[in-house]
Amino acid sequence: MRLHVADAAVQGVIEVTEDRAAVAVWMTVDDSVPPAADDYADQLRDACGPYTAHFEDLEATFAEHHPSGKRHHHLAFLAAMPGAQGRGAGTALLRHHFQTYPDWDAYLEASSIESARLYRRHGFEEIGPFVVGGGPTFWPMWRPASS
Repeated sequence: MRLHVADAAVQGVIEVTEDRAAVAVWMTVDDSVPPAADDYADQLRDACGPYTAHFEDLEATFAEHHPSGKRHHHLAFLAAMPGAQGRGAGTALLRHHFQTYPDWDAYLEASSIESARLYRRHGFEEIGPFVVGGGPTFWPMWRPASS
């Protein structure tokens, strides 16, 4: 997570609620914006140690299903502290983002049916689920600009 947040701090968008109870980390996907970390593979290896191959496989699977050729913001993480969950913090962050960036398409991978429902309420449409290895299912979702 640290690597994605560092990347977003350089060439993405990080939005936090006033009380810091929730955060949205958006990656900028645009052919004109180079990746922030040239040494990402080394950083991943340093962060993951003996589990590096698992994370490389995870990222390869995500990349395989990620839409290409269109400028967009990729919601890498939307998280809330346990006490803030279910109280509208995520909704507030999503609304803020779409008001601030109305001309940007958006993409994400929902990690549960429940989170997919939340994102559908904000204009996202499912592209089709995929399974990572023999493990969890993810639901990639796309939201056209100004939905």
